[in-house]
Amino acid sequence: MVDCKQQKGGWECGYMVLQHMFDFVNLYQNQFPDEMWHDTREATDNEIDVLLMTLMPKFFSELGISLD
Repeated sequence: MVDCKQQKGGWECGYMVLQHMFDFVNLYQNQFPDEMWHDTREATDNEIDVLLMTLMPKFFSELGISLD
């Protein structure tokens, strides 16, 4: 089993899935499976906020939805 971030609450898991998908595509894809995640600390509320502020504009843009 790969060590990975896990949240104690019940609502954060979707954000962790998004973060791992983003990290895999942008950071780990070329080294996988030789390079695995070993970060088991919990994500902070600020890290979740940064993830949303980074990914959501790109997501809506791909759907043709303006955030203006």
